[in-house]
Amino acid sequence: GPEAQSVCRHEVAIRSPVRPKGARMTGLILDAGAFIALERRKPAAVALLDRARARAVPLVTSAAVVGQVWRGHRAQAPIAIALRGPHLTVVGLSPAHGRLVGQMLGVTGGTDVVDAHVALLAREREWAVVTSDRPGQLQVFIASGLVLGLSLGFAWGWLNRRRHHNGEPGAARPGNVVRSGGVARHRYAPNPVGAEQGRTGSHGH
Repeated sequence: GPEAQSVCRHEVAIRSPVRPKGARMTGLILDAGAFIALERRKPAAVALLDRARARAVPLVTSAAVVGQVWRGHRAQAPIAIALRGPHLTVVGLSPAHGRLVGQMLGVTGGTDVVDAHVALLAREREWAVVTSDRPGQLQVFIASGLVLGLSLGFAWGWLNRRRHHNGEPGAARPGNVVRSGGVARHRYAPNPVGAEQGRTGSHGH
């Protein structure tokens, strides 16, 4: 089936750097840092979710991320609203994904299953991960070129300049994604996620 084909494809390419296709990135992956910023009502996080909702941009996160951030108290109302949104998809960790996550951790010497699943979701779709600049396993994946990372401000810049290209809704304009230190840097957006944090090692959330 499709999932088995995805496993085979990614088992072959699991060590290969991502080659960004700027004209084909149609959505974003959210990691725990994005939800934590939303709970704290950080302006960049609120603006990002509002813009994504207004422009019907698909967002994806891991069910493991939800388990990591969700505690069910009133202060988390912004997270609850985001999770109920029609454009946010929460993906579970299937057995097939579990195998690929293990391989990715084996490649990088890490142990953080949550960050590895987030990275896998990004690799499958060739989308960027919206993340914080905290040290962690995801930063290792970004610094090594396995996935692309965008700060909240960077991601908002991409959404703000999102254009239709060749009749395909949601495609970014060609040439706006460049490589630098393993991180996707859009020429028009400030505050890229620094690759230096990826060299500090893996830490828990």
